[in-house]
Amino acid sequence: MAIVSKSEFARRKGISPAMVTKLCASGRIPVLKSGKLDFDTASTAYEASKQVGREASAINGKKGHRSTEPELPGDDAGLAGGSTA
Repeated sequence: MAIVSKSEFARRKGISPAMVTKLCASGRIPVLKSGKLDFDTASTAYEASKQVGREASAINGKKGHRSTEPELPGDDAGLAGGSTA
């Protein structure tokens, strides 16, 4: 049972201290009476409460990220109605 601060938990998990505070306030991560966290218990609770798909959304929102765009036909491919006029 390793007792750690919220900041230390955030550092070990690679998330912001503010996020840990929000998770604790919402009850998603249990907090000891001292205000610190039992790392193993908090880690299990954090992993269970993570929202599926949020990691991909975070990556997509970053600058310079290029999503895979569908390949479009060239301008000389003609119209869908069959008319080339």
